[in-house]
Amino acid sequence: MKKQRPKQLPLFALYGLLIVVFVALVYVLVGVFSPQEQASALPAQGSGAALQSGFQTVTTGDTGQGNVEIALTPKAMVNGKLEVVLAANTHSVDLSPFDLKQIVQLDDGGKMLRPTSAPSLSGHHVSGTLVFEGVAEKQPFTIVITGIPAVERRVFAWQ
Repeated sequence: MKKQRPKQLPLFALYGLLIVVFVALVYVLVGVFSPQEQASALPAQGSGAALQSGFQTVTTGDTGQGNVEIALTPKAMVNGKLEVVLAANTHSVDLSPFDLKQIVQLDDGGKMLRPTSAPSLSGHHVSGTLVFEGVAEKQPFTIVITGIPAVERRVFAWQ
């Protein structure tokens, strides 16, 4: 009786398998040893996340039942015009009834300003830019948003 030899893989299949294993190993090693940035759409309140402008993101509320998490991050002021990035997230509140041009005010050292431009709120996740004109440079300011559940009066302050 003849002894049966086990079947061997063709040489090209063996090389292909080795290449796949090598690429997977390189992919894993690069992922483990490369520096990773952790990004968050909404940093936690008081997180101190700062943009190049030097302003920090301030967040109020959360995404719990009946609540809305709102984060504001001012950009640089140029010629008395301030742009503020807004991000709103919720799982249970319809945001469409709220008009940001009516419920947002910026207190610029006693001068109250409404945004000249604001994103429309709709759905459960919104982002956009609030624009205020006539803002004094290098002065502390506060933005107040009223009426969005569950925090009736949200105060965001920067020095």
